[in-house]
Amino acid sequence: MNNGGAARTLAEIAKKDFALTPRASQFVFVYGTLQSSYHNPAAKRLRAGSQLVGAARVPGRLRSFGYFPGLILDPGARNGVHGEIYRLLHPALLAHLDAYEGCAPHSRRPHLYRRELAEAQLYDGGRVWAWLYVLNDARLGAPLLAPRFQPNRKIEFRPAPAD
Repeated sequence: MNNGGAARTLAEIAKKDFALTPRASQFVFVYGTLQSSYHNPAAKRLRAGSQLVGAARVPGRLRSFGYFPGLILDPGARNGVHGEIYRLLHPALLAHLDAYEGCAPHSRRPHLYRRELAEAQLYDGGRVWAWLYVLNDARLGAPLLAPRFQPNRKIEFRPAPAD
């Protein structure tokens, strides 16, 4: 997902901005239907209002909901969750992403997701604090077989163990 010199320059910016407090983050980590391989209106809006920094991962696991995933942060996860980091050009874009993910203040409750900050590791070695959308309830969905969401097709899952 590195698109030449522009992505490297953005990665350098990301490394520098890591020193900022997490609340000042201008980055968002996406791992599902907002990735660059998607062409839905929310993904297009994200790309129009941000710059792709590059591929990254966060410590966590994915849950399957069929055509979209959910993220559970888990520092002990072996491979982490793979996705993309974007640098937001307009902070107001977060409100649009919140609405898409169903966790805006006006969204129907209970929310499936909530927006949190987490440390993301760029593939080139840089680190950034990035906003991401995590599941409100880790028991929802089914365990995913792989740490990467396969765009534009139903993702494989295995039945959740009985509690």
